Amino acid sequence: MKINGNKITNDQEIADKFNNYYLNNPQELCKKLPSQSEDPCLYMKHKIKESLYLNPVTEEEILKILGNLKSSSPGYDEISAEVVKSVKKTIVIPLTYLCNLSLITGKVPHSLKIAKVTPIYKKGSKDIIANYRPVSVLPVFSKIYERLVYNRIMKFIEKHNILHKHQFGFRKNHSTCLAINTLIDQFHNSIENGDFMLGLFMDLTHAFDTISYDILFSKLHHYGIRGIALEWIRDYLNNRIQFVRINQSNSFTGRLEIGIPQGSILGPLLFLLYVNDLSNISSKHSYIQFADDTSIFVSGKSLHNICDNMNSELSKIHRWMVSNKLTLNISKTKYMVMCSPGKKVDPQNCNITVNNSILERVKNIKFLGVVLDQNCTWKDHIDYIAKKISKCLGILTKARKVLTTTSLVTLYNSIIKPYFTYCIIIWGNTCKTYIKPLEILHKKILRIITFSDYNTHTRPLYEQLKIMNMKETHVYFSSLHIYKCINHLSPCMFWHYFVKSPSLRNSFNLQNIFYSKKLCKSSIRFYGPEIWNKLPLHIKMSKTLNTFKNKMKTFLLTNNTEH
Repeated sequence: MKINGNKITNDQEIADKFNNYYLNNPQELCKKLPSQSEDPCLYMKHKIKESLYLNPVTEEEILKILGNLKSSSPGYDEISAEVVKSVKKTIVIPLTYLCNLSLITGKVPHSLKIAKVTPIYKKGSKDIIANYRPVSVLPVFSKIYERLVYNRIMKFIEKHNILHKHQFGFRKNHSTCLAINTLIDQFHNSIENGDFMLGLFMDLTHAFDTISYDILFSKLHHYGIRGIALEWIRDYLNNRIQFVRINQSNSFTGRLEIGIPQGSILGPLLFLLYVNDLSNISSKHSYIQFADDTSIFVSGKSLHNICDNMNSELSKIHRWMVSNKLTLNISKTKYMVMCSPGKKVDPQNCNITVNNSILERVKNIKFLGVVLDQNCTWKDHIDYIAKKISKCLGILTKARKVLTTTSLVTLYNSIIKPYFTYCIIIWGNTCKTYIKPLEILHKKILRIITFSDYNTHTRPLYEQLKIMNMKETHVYFSSLHIYKCINHLSPCMFWHYFVKSPSLRNSFNLQNIFYSKKLCKSSIRFYGPEIWNKLPLHIKMSKTLNTFKNKMKTFLLTNNTEH
């Protein structure tokens, strides 16, 4: 690593430097914030009168949590999840007693507040400490305590509908795909109305690490997390200590004064509650949030007017950030003017500023893993994933010298297939000429996996490996999305996303939606009903999600779809 221009290679020294940075940098960021007298809870609405009750823990609940523990790196005590799961029936009675004692007293055992921090590389130069984010690896028993409290808080939050509907991060049945879908719907509505849409994509610096405990506790109290429940969270965050491990060397142990641990179960939920009131700042804009990724959108006929509108609201957002001890990364915060391809954008009308700093306007941006361009044609995204997949072809080609077809399929499913499937319902119905390069790559992959010649016909290969082609993959995931919407397995705002046919004869069919603009017809809201209505009735009538998935795979793999 490079520290002040000096190269450091000793693991112990590197670990100490990492820990020193993680402990001190968040406090330095807060010190750099301008003084702000505005109340950090100014925009909080609808105070919850009822208070959260931490109901007692049962042995059945503990056994369920133990059974669902994921295999992961052990904490500082080197006790793995596998070991705990193997003795769950032996320890369930004393563990239930200890957990109940914790919830009754509002105290968390100190040994569960020790974090082994692993630096995870983000991007940029690999020898710069700032380019690594800290992930806290906590003791396995800490995860059990956290899960118990998480479940109780989440049930209370859902009962009172506390979280903003467009917060898609760390919530059951929510996903990045649904967040992007919400954005695209807004864009298509703007196009239909002949409007411009201005999108601002904010980047926060070390958002989890600069959370102020006093502000957090005030907000939790507002949302009904009071009494023993609040005391438990206060004790959970108090006197947390951490060290960084590099290879086999551990850094010094230091105490956290601010911030919530990344890698914990409870931390992300506390963060969602901390930033929940951000969306209350403006009723003129729409917000799409995924944890600390926040994007703001506004539409209108006049680009000049919506830019003025955005600048006006941004001044309020900046004040909210400062009062809540959060730092906006100006250099990484971008904006984009989104419109139909034929619409001209006059640069003179675009000037977005925050705190007297001019933001950069971009023509495409990576948004929740998808490359979004200003016209939403998806060509940039497809080019991006095509490059990623092309690099993987070399790995497959080398691997087939030592692996069997079965192992190569496993490799394909692990490192390549996610590129083809991620958010395919968003971009998969774009222009066929854009999709063509991916189809060609997919066929190349099948030939490599099956040790076939470069010109081998691929239809038998798809059937042999039971792998869906691009078209079938798109139909599968689109149908899955529709099934979840109409069967209330998605967020409630999507329950009426598709409208069922009023005809009793075709009651399992969906009504078509009308869009006049060609670009809007790539939306799943437009093409989805056509896909769904062509499915056999016995698939649409599936009682469970797993049954639907199995029937869809069988249907697509046994139908003679052109490859």
